[in-house]
Amino acid sequence: MIEPLLTKCGWRLKNTDTAKDRQLRAAVTSLAAIHCQSDAGLAASCVEMTLDYLDDHTSLADDVRASVFKLALAGGESSDELWRQLVSKAEDPATPQTERVDIYHAIGFVRSKALKRKVLQWSLTPSVKTQDFFFPMASVRLSSKDGADLAWDWLETNFSAVRSRVSTASSTLLASVLISCSRNAYTVEMAERVEKLMADNNLKGVIIHSCKRKAIWFICMK
Repeated sequence: MIEPLLTKCGWRLKNTDTAKDRQLRAAVTSLAAIHCQSDAGLAASCVEMTLDYLDDHTSLADDVRASVFKLALAGGESSDELWRQLVSKAEDPATPQTERVDIYHAIGFVRSKALKRKVLQWSLTPSVKTQDFFFPMASVRLSSKDGADLAWDWLETNFSAVRSRVSTASSTLLASVLISCSRNAYTVEMAERVEKLMADNNLKGVIIHSCKRKAIWFICMK
């Protein structure tokens, strides 16, 4: 279903593109980044496009950039080395902020579980600004089932460090962390884990109620 649309939309900008064409391409490539990770040919193409980007950052359209990085990291050969290059690119002060954020959104899609853990730890370092540090967490969470479990387990273990990082910032940043590390969690068990973390740390908010409603709705639909 996705492949025919990918063929139609392509990955490159066209002079004839309309705003709707770009919106469609962004939506389709975003779906491909989640559901086509096992497509070796597509992953190889995305690795090539990522390497081209690292040589010339203007070579990759901004509406597909994060999706290309995700597929390259999740399904490409030598994804570990590509991961290191993208981390280095994100840490480069000369990298435009929009490109840096796209890397944050994708970096957790790397195959290696050890590198996924490094992404989570990296998010707490000065290399990632506090205003952005929940983006890498979300990328690990959304990368796979294992990534989802890893992100929440990590948050439970490292919550004090996370909270300390935002102690002088807006409380919405802490809410963003909770949302990022529990995103797409539609089970009562997960809702209860979120609730316990909030209770143990004297947090208040509506995230748990939203999570429970989604879990109940999902169970009813099954």
